[in-house]
Amino acid sequence: MKVVQYFKHARNLNAYKKKYKRLTHALLCVFVLCAAFVLTTYAGAETHNLENYTYVSYSQSSDLDDEETLQLLTIDESTHPVYVLQKNNIASVKVSTDKNSDGIENGTITPDTKYLKLKVEFKNIHAAILNSQYGGSFAYDLPEFFRSTSTAERPIIDDNNKVIGKIHVENGQAIVTYTKEFLESLGEHATLSGNFFLEGEVDLSTLDKENGSIQATFPNGSIKLEYGPHYLEKYSEVKVEKSYTKDPKSDYIKYTLTVSAGPDGSQNIYVVDKFTTYKNLVTYAGDISHTPTELGTTEDGQKPYETRNTDIAGQIYLTNQPNSDKEIPESVTDSTKINKPGSIVWSIDKLAPNETRTLTVKPQTLPI
Repeated sequence: MKVVQYFKHARNLNAYKKKYKRLTHALLCVFVLCAAFVLTTYAGAETHNLENYTYVSYSQSSDLDDEETLQLLTIDESTHPVYVLQKNNIASVKVSTDKNSDGIENGTITPDTKYLKLKVEFKNIHAAILNSQYGGSFAYDLPEFFRSTSTAERPIIDDNNKVIGKIHVENGQAIVTYTKEFLESLGEHATLSGNFFLEGEVDLSTLDKENGSIQATFPNGSIKLEYGPHYLEKYSEVKVEKSYTKDPKSDYIKYTLTVSAGPDGSQNIYVVDKFTTYKNLVTYAGDISHTPTELGTTEDGQKPYETRNTDIAGQIYLTNQPNSDKEIPESVTDSTKINKPGSIVWSIDKLAPNETRTLTVKPQTLPI
């Protein structure tokens, strides 16, 4: 009798394990949409590693006076001095949203990406003074709209494949540093000229809040970037993660959706959650309404709730599953028109920069 009971228990346990395994597969599908714009896991943002490259040419003699080639600045002896490029040291600045293009130095750009590339041509830098007064370093103040995506140092290599310096980004400046050996080899009156380019992305927080544009003036021209009024929906960074635990005392699964904004924040965010494989094994619990309803912040039975650091509540509603992951499913007027289990839509009006918000939902497993 005990043996029979053991095998019955084993069969029930195996059936439960299969049911739980199927359910875990069903819980894996989540995607993020933002207003009329599709947000992937990273909300459509294109994040590039910073790539710095510098080309340097030099002349052994100069017709310019030393004071013309490098206007010495008052320095703080407690810090390492770095010469900041002045207008007379900048030949041109070009901006591009295309990795394979040098860009333009004057005009308007209507980007379709966050990616930005800057190419700076410098001139008339007195090598000997740079070496003796500034430790071989000069800096360029980056425009406010440019955000570097890395601070890693990159080598500067000459035509003979020899390292003659390095370039990196720090505190809003591109800093170029040449080796003492290289600068001394040029002679007393040599001047440096050349170019470097930087890759990064636009800082959305600097754009005009109404039209998503910004204008920057350089010594050689003026560039206007026009991202449009929906720049946050299109280009902000949003990440979504999903996790779950099984309640050992019931048929409920407790899972959480966590949305995290990037450094620019975001707005008009829709998180759509749907069951896929074996969706017939689960149903959403907590009596989720088919009309958008504000979420509370405390656990109350099986009702969904938010964890947030703001008084502005998100909303949730139950509706039919979307036909694709590029669609925000509309709410329905009649809950009986929802094809079970349906899908839930979690809407958030606004996320502050680097804000994280969590939705907790408790679906219930159904008997097999």
